[in-house]
Amino acid sequence: MPFDPKWLLFGLSETQIDGIFTFSWRAIIVFHIAWACGWLGAFGLGGGFAAAADVEKFKNEVSSMKLEILEEQIWDSRVRQCEAINAQQNSTAYGKRLSVLLGEYRFRTKQEYQLLPCSEYR
Repeated sequence: MPFDPKWLLFGLSETQIDGIFTFSWRAIIVFHIAWACGWLGAFGLGGGFAAAADVEKFKNEVSSMKLEILEEQIWDSRVRQCEAINAQQNSTAYGKRLSVLLGEYRFRTKQEYQLLPCSEYR
């Protein structure tokens, strides 16, 4: 006996199937909007969109991580620059990169980064 997919529809007409689909789609959309707006908190589905305090906390964490990465890049560039100077090689490229990184640091922190002398990086 060949497979007949109509048994999956429980004998419903095409109009009834369209109605069920439309109702289901609308119910999903309404549920999603209610959840996103935080109206389902009484049912344990709170939250919705991020609160302003959460967003501010996230921004601070990201800013802190960016600053840490920037400090590591400054350190690495200074080490490379000092290695080039000690090896009596051209350190101009490292100096330019270091200058860009220091400018970014100054922009973000509103203060100067204290570079150590090359003798401190050994």
